[in-house]
Amino acid sequence: MGRSCSSSRARPARWLVVLVLGLAGCLYRTLGLEPPEFDSNATFAAYRTHDGLAIARAEGGSSGTLDAAGWSGLTPTYHLRLGDVPVAELQVPTTAQVVIRGPGGGASEGGVDPSWEDGAIRLVIRDATGERLHTRRFRAPEYTPGLRLLTRAAQTSLDMRGTYRSDLIDAHDAVVGWLQARVWEPSGRRVYEGVFPQGYPVAAAAAAALALDSEIDWIKRFVFDATRGSTGAITR
Repeated sequence: MGRSCSSSRARPARWLVVLVLGLAGCLYRTLGLEPPEFDSNATFAAYRTHDGLAIARAEGGSSGTLDAAGWSGLTPTYHLRLGDVPVAELQVPTTAQVVIRGPGGGASEGGVDPSWEDGAIRLVIRDATGERLHTRRFRAPEYTPGLRLLTRAAQTSLDMRGTYRSDLIDAHDAVVGWLQARVWEPSGRRVYEGVFPQGYPVAAAAAAALALDSEIDWIKRFVFDATRGSTGAITR
């Protein structure tokens, strides 16, 4: 009799465990933590995680993480690792601006400088040698349920949905690759992919992805949240 009661109590407990694990898996996917499929042509690919970016593809077949590591002064700081090897420290002094430093936080080794044209972001990406790549505005290459541009003119979180791509242009105005962001709303899932010149530093590619992620965070903060029915006041 006692054994039967124990078994009866165990069955709901097992169902509860299954339910919790299922919900956890659903939340895991919703937060963008599950590895997505990437553009087969991309030489660099990353996706958003709960505390930074997972670097899923880099030159040479390597992968790694870009994890939030607290603050350096008043500046959010991230640590870039490929495998178990520290590669760089990335700091975000202001929205979409990124400073690349050595693994110990030494001298600047390049970075990303943003600018805006009618609310649409452009990036200048600098590697450690001072060589620069720049983007145009990020446009949807095909039909999207959101806007045609990645822009601060978005009105609701649903406007942000879609794929936004720009050519990468070198100092001679030659197109040498591309960079894109894929944004799912309202889930918050984001993927960053690009084709960079051969031998291009992973830290600079990761900094470009982090800059875009920072800009999308800014936009999402101030648009009308279609899932919650709230909005924020737009400030810079």
